[in-house]
Amino acid sequence: MTLNQLKYFCTACRTRSITKASEELFVTQPTISIAIKDLEAEFNIILFARMVIIWN
Repeated sequence: MTLNQLKYFCTACRTRSITKASEELFVTQPTISIAIKDLEAEFNIILFARMVIIWN
């Protein structure tokens, strides 16, 4: 685990949004997603529930 991964995860939890976290931290959304996925793989646990919203 790196400090950046922890910072990204904490910000995503606080804002309840990967998009908002990426805007606040001035990084791309994939950067946040990859960091969280890496943490999940490292600890073998789901840390962030991802929801897909389909607009019709």
